[in-house]
Amino acid sequence: MTGPGSPILIVEDSETQALQLRYLLEEQGWDVIRASTGESALDELNRQRPALIIADYHLPGIQGDELCRRVRMNVGNSWHPDPDVNRGGGARQRARRAGQRR
Repeated sequence: MTGPGSPILIVEDSETQALQLRYLLEEQGWDVIRASTGESALDELNRQRPALIIADYHLPGIQGDELCRRVRMNVGNSWHPDPDVNRGGGARQRARRAGQRR
């Protein structure tokens, strides 16, 4: 099953949190891609542009807020991502918020 448009990019270093988010989003029909670091997320963004980026704040290397800043600076003006930087809260709440944006 595929959600409308592009997939959702999860940037999360915790395997458990990433799996919870993936399950909840795929349950709603979204395709999901994952990056475990800010750097790997930027690499992924060079390959494709997701509909939504859900990024943890505390990441190894580039933190979530810095990742969002770089995405806004480096991506063409025709694409406006909707970054969701997690500073806490559970995967379930973030996935529900993502589903409400569809």
